[in-house]
Amino acid sequence: MLAAEGLKAVTTRRIGKKVGISAPSIYRHFESRDAMVQAVMAEGSKLFASYMFQALEQTTPVDQLEATGAQYLKFAFDNEVTIGLDLPLAQLPAFSGGRISVGLASEVFGAQDSLGGPGYLVPPTVDEDPALPRAVITVASKSRAIHLQTFGDPANPPFLFLHGSLADHRAFLPFRELADAYFVVMWDQRGIGLSERISASEFTEEFVVEEIDAVRPGFMGASASGTGVSYDYAFGLQAFEPEVLLIASECSALGTPFQREYHVGLFKHVILAEVADAGHRMFVEQYPTVLELVRGYLSEYSPAPGR
Repeated sequence: MLAAEGLKAVTTRRIGKKVGISAPSIYRHFESRDAMVQAVMAEGSKLFASYMFQALEQTTPVDQLEATGAQYLKFAFDNEVTIGLDLPLAQLPAFSGGRISVGLASEVFGAQDSLGGPGYLVPPTVDEDPALPRAVITVASKSRAIHLQTFGDPANPPFLFLHGSLADHRAFLPFRELADAYFVVMWDQRGIGLSERISASEFTEEFVVEEIDAVRPGFMGASASGTGVSYDYAFGLQAFEPEVLLIASECSALGTPFQREYHVGLFKHVILAEVADAGHRMFVEQYPTVLELVRGYLSEYSPAPGR
């Protein structure tokens, strides 16, 4: 009901009728309709995570990336999730007989020519759309165009926003509010988001660090101090001396218990903050709370002028 008709269509009366109980009986199990919806979202997140974790069983980063795409589409198919394709997934050869393969991702996205060309399944990248903000950097001896924006005064302490998502950084643009005290640099790393695509040989830890190094002098000046955080992190978590802020969402399979078990022990010094009433998309769902946490952390470790 939630997936098919949206949140407004979800009422206790309709749910009670669907499961064969009276609407008031639902409140014996949940405090409110919203609490019930949050529980459903949490279970959905756990189910999705169970698919994604299977991709980590692969031994190389490239295999893990390919397996992640296959597991994402397997999740969508197994659970009848719409992923924005005007193409019945069940009609694809890779799904015949219930067979799911790593080649599934390339099979689906390779169909874009018949679906309208570049930009139909994903927005055009910076090398395809000249209107997008960009910068050109050289990494792995190759010049690549990246989707990059800066906000604020370059004289302020730098704040590098590496979002770590396969999507582009536009969902995080509200964080440009930090430009009142920091020089905010947001970009999609090479090969992801709206940045130019790269070959597998260019996607290594060494070249990720080289990319940060390429961005830093071009947009913050060679002596900018804030980038030390990125370098320390890249060269080993245990070598990272400053206290780390980990932000966990309450209603997510990757929330506080997961962070405490798998992430806290990776660093020497950790602040673990939980954001209530938020799921996997907490940066959007509870943006003011997350921003307050980030400001508090930055003010202590990279104090802005006059703060």
